[in-house]
Amino acid sequence: LQMRKGVSEESKSYFEDTLNRISSIASVYELILAKENADDDDVNLIELTEKICSTMVLNELHKKVNLIIRPNGNKILTSSRKAVSIALIVNELVQNSIKHAFPADMAGEISVIFNSTQDFLELHISDNGVGIKKPKSSLGLEIVHNLVVNDLNGEFRYLPEDRGTHAVITFPVSPEVSIFHEKEDIDSGG
Repeated sequence: LQMRKGVSEESKSYFEDTLNRISSIASVYELILAKENADDDDVNLIELTEKICSTMVLNELHKKVNLIIRPNGNKILTSSRKAVSIALIVNELVQNSIKHAFPADMAGEISVIFNSTQDFLELHISDNGVGIKKPKSSLGLEIVHNLVVNDLNGEFRYLPEDRGTHAVITFPVSPEVSIFHEKEDIDSGG
């Protein structure tokens, strides 16, 4: 509502970031409420990621970004509490790629890849954009770091790349995170 009344371009960016965070949290509850079993609050992490990412790409129609989500044969179910944390993490990192990796009319690709072992789940979010020399401290990256460390008991790091940016979140599989290995990897273009 405040944005409709008119705000500066700098303020508009902060409002949009906040709206994306709220939308990511709402996506978790939309998936829970769509279930037939009202007592089941587990969330399919792949579905959630697809929902969040496609919404962000659609909101940035002027960008020429191809979105690829690779579950790598995994079906990952997690509690709603952990799903909210993961939704916010995915939102922040994909949003950073959309905003900063592809200036002007530069086209590019953002990949969200899930890898798992018996004990750990890795979430890779990377792009083939302009890259970052050293990540600058920001509210979004502080949110990611705090959620990864405090809510997921995991680790957040950037991997060096020749081109683009590559963030990795690693966290332990727990009773709140179940991984089911399915047959094939499915790509989702956006």
